[in-house]
Parts: sequence; structure tokens; C-alpha cells
Amino acid sequence: MNYIYKRIGLLFLVFIQLCLGLSENNKQVVMVSISTEGFENDILAPIEARVIYAVRESNRYNVIERSELDLILKEHKLSLSGLVKNSSTINPGELIGAQFSIFGKVNNLDGFYTLDFKLINNSSGSIEKAVNLQIPPSITSIFNHIPSAIAALVDASSPTAEIREIPVRAIRLGANTLSISPLSTFQVHRGPVTAIISNDQIFYSVGEKGEIYEWEFLNNYSHRSIFEYPYWNFVHSSLTESGKYLFVTGADGVIYLWDTSRWGNPFQLKASSHRITAITISNDDTKLYTSNMKGQLDVWDIETQQHLSTAPLFSARVISLSVNSDDKALISFDNVGNLDLYHFDSEAKIFSENTRQSGGLDLISAHEGNSLVSVNRTGELLVWDRSPYSETRFIGNQWLKPGIALRKTVTIQEGEVSAISYSPTEDILVIGLVNGGILVVDAIDWRILAKNIQKRAPVTALEFLNDHQFVTGHRDGSLVSWLLN
Repeated sequence: MNYIYKRIGLLFLVFIQLCLGLSENNKQVVMVSISTEGFENDILAPIEARVIYAVRESNRYNVIERSELDLILKEHKLSLSGLVKNSSTINPGELIGAQFSIFGKVNNLDGFYTLDFKLINNSSGSIEKAVNLQIPPSITSIFNHIPSAIAALVDASSPTAEIREIPVRAIRLGANTLSISPLSTFQVHRGPVTAIISNDQIFYSVGEKGEIYEWEFLNNYSHRSIFEYPYWNFVHSSLTESGKYLFVTGADGVIYLWDTSRWGNPFQLKASSHRITAITISNDDTKLYTSNMKGQLDVWDIETQQHLSTAPLFSARVISLSVNSDDKALISFDNVGNLDLYHFDSEAKIFSENTRQSGGLDLISAHEGNSLVSVNRTGELLVWDRSPYSETRFIGNQWLKPGIALRKTVTIQEGEVSAISYSPTEDILVIGLVNGGILVVDAIDWRILAKNIQKRAPVTALEFLNDHQFVTGHRDGSLVSWLLN
């Protein structure tokens, strides 16, 4: 009798989850579980993130995350020991309301690499489709073949096939490293470079002394001054994804807005007299978010330049803002190490985490994966796995809140950190130092791949131009272009 009640209860939970799944664009729900074999380095988390990203981009399924899956299985004392249920067990995918499961395994058999993926129908236990690929033995090959494997598995069309490939660098699972070399140095700004922002084939450099330059890096870094007013002090900058609007904050709480097709004198936006400490733009280019010295968040409509709302985030100074991937919440980081997720609709904090990183510097988020990196000036990097969802979801028999989980702590010992940036494909991280040095860090296993510690002015800004080139701005007003070999 208890068994019958258990089955009825489980069927009810499945029914609820099916309804929830159908309510969001009528997508079916898929459970993803990935394993690796034969690798000395811990590469499971980034590989799994790449698979989940590829599944989401297929636009075919709503994906249940591993953190949610592990919690459900732990609650019910289940495991993913097999691919298909047998007559006496309950399939975990059925338990949490997923119609399908994707099981994948990445194998290294004495230098022979394979990708094996199976799409399982959780109701029948049958294998709907299987994909097996033999690939060149490199970590970049693994990442670059995952999208095509997933596209074939779920019969996806262009969205998954168009996922950006990770460049074939000298990143391997061994001790090979990259090399970095400065190409050119330009002295155009009269004071510190506060920001470098790239867009397509051009980038902008912003100087503290009221200067903005436009650069064509494919045209031998030709550049021109597009704005200069020495009585304004520029601090933070952000550019819409389309490249249409450039925002620059002043030291007095003013936001300067340029239409990049016209330039000229900027619009001036102001919500308060407090100094702005961070700025970011929504993923859909419709909202501008700024924070100030009082820990407040201000929200602006980009198209109309209207101030929409003000909300408290922290009692301390906010130093970094990052919009969550679903555009429904904002991750904020303050100067005493607090990290919060603020939900826009509910105007409430969904979770709070104390990173214990005093003297916080920056918070950067990977867009193609689920990694979040918080860093302080002393060189302590905390790598977090974050949920891409900003709202509580009902999975199994419980409500699961979004959150973050600490994956790894990395200590930089080469000097005080002053700037940090992901490469476009997010497989490496470049770090600028107060002593002028540059570090290239593998964003897969978090070892230092290359360094250049030549003495130069402190790095104050850093931006990638493409997968192999980046530019640093310095306190003495110089810009240096770099090449990854």
C-alpha cells in the first residue's frame, strides 16, 4: 500500500512539473548529467556548463541544473548510477518531472578523446538518440565539439550550431602555457585611462580628464578624439550591446550619454549627488543600472533616458554590478565582500553571500557558462557556480531558490590586482596588476598560463578586442596592445 501511495505522490509531482514546464514557452523539461573519465584535472564543471549552455541555446528544452538535481536525489536517497531505469527502480528524471534526460560522458583513453551523449525518454526508458564523436585530444576540441554534438542529439537547427567556438590556443591538460607580448604603446590621454570598451571592429578609451577616443584596431590602431572637456572627470563606462549608446559616469553623480552615431554634447542624467560606483546595462539593452556610494541602486530607461526607480542594495559602497543571464535580477558586490542577488519585480534580495573578501575590487560573470568570479585587490579570486535562474522553482517536492556555490579559491601572488577581464569565449581570464604586470589565467583549471611582469604604470583598464588580442589602459594615460600566442 505504501508503495502505491509513493507512486501516486510521485506521479502528482511529475504532473506539477509538467505543467510548469509547459507554461514556459511550451518547452519540455530535460535533466542533464555529465561525467568525465581519464582526466587528471577537474574539468567536469566547465564541461557540464558548456553542455547546459548548448542545450538551452537549442531552444528546445528547459534545463534542470545539477545543483537542483543533486538536492532532489539527496533528499530521496537516489543516485545516477545507470542510464535507464529497470523494473524495480524509479528513474530520477521522472521523479523531478523531466520528460527527458541527457547523459554524457567525456573520455580520455590514453590520449584518445571521445564524446558520448544519449537522449533518454524518462517515461519509457528508451534511448531516443545517441551521438558518439571521436575528437582531437585537446580541451578546446572538447568545448568546440559539444555544441554540434548537442545539436545532433536534440535535432536543433541554427541557434546551437552558431555558438561561438573557443579558439584553438595552447591550452591543454598538461603544463603547456601561452605567451603574451606587447605589440604597441600609445600615449594619447593626459591622465589615467578609466575604461576601455570594445564593440565589433572598434573600441573606445575613456580618460579621467574628460577624454574619449575611438580606435580602429583592425586599421593599425588608428584613432581620433571624439570628445574632450577637461573640467569633467570620467570614472565608469558602459556600452550597449548594439553599440548605439555609450554611458560614462562623472565624479559628481552625473551620467553622460552619447549616441555613437552623432556624438556631440552628451545627455546628462542625474538621480542624486552621490558618486556613482558601478554601472551596467541589461542584456536586452533597455535598462541602465547604476549604484552609488550610499549603496543605492538606480534604474533608468535607456530609450527615454527616464529615471525609473531607486532601491537600497547595501549599507556599504557597491563596487560592481552584473545582470543575471535571464535579465530578471542583478548580482551586486560591495567593498566589504557581500554578494547579493536583487530581483527586479519583487524588489527584494533573493540571496546574500558573504565572500569575506575585504577590499573588494570587481565581480565578473561568464555569459556562456554559469561561472562568477569575485576578486579583491590582494589577489584573492573566488570562483562561484551560480544559478542562471533568478526565481524560485518548484522541483520534485520542494521549492528551490537560486544561489551560488563556491567552486575554487585562487590566490594571485604576483602583485596587487587592479583590473580583470574574461576573453570573449571565456576560456581564459586576463588580470592587470598595480605594478603594471599582466597575468593570463586558464578559466578551466585556474592555473597561470602566462605572465608579463615588466615594470610599467599601474593597469587601470583592460578589455579584449577578440579572442587573441586585448588592450590595457594605464595610470599614466598610455594604452598597450597585447597579443596571445
